[in-house]
Amino acid sequence: MRPAKRTDSGIEEWLKSKAIIGPTISSIEWISDAIVYVLKKCINFAGRLIDFGASTYFTLMDRLAYILKKGIDFTESISQWVLLLMRKIAQFLGMEKLIEKADLTRTFLRNILLKLSARVNAISRQALSNTLADGRAI
Repeated sequence: MRPAKRTDSGIEEWLKSKAIIGPTISSIEWISDAIVYVLKKCINFAGRLIDFGASTYFTLMDRLAYILKKGIDFTESISQWVLLLMRKIAQFLGMEKLIEKADLTRTFLRNILLKLSARVNAISRQALSNTLADGRAI
């Protein structure tokens, strides 16, 4: 049974923690919640830009300046969470190298997420095979 919904502050603490995580169901749940948390931050930022862009009170230059400034602020704040998330995923995968901001290319992000998916699938298959005997539930 899945634990109660985690709070944003709890997820932030987990992402910032130095505790090493391993390939456990609990780690998978934390990673899942952390992915949702980081994606929510990205979506909230995009929504604020759209809301501001819909306003007709400001000039085009006001809008551009706002979007560019928010883009800078967003990049600084969200990249920290993306980096922390990728480090936790790398720990889960048993990767030894410490991930740095410069590593966060689109290709790298895609590859690490594919590896995460494959690992979670393998853990799920193993758990399922441990509960089955000759294709039947024990």
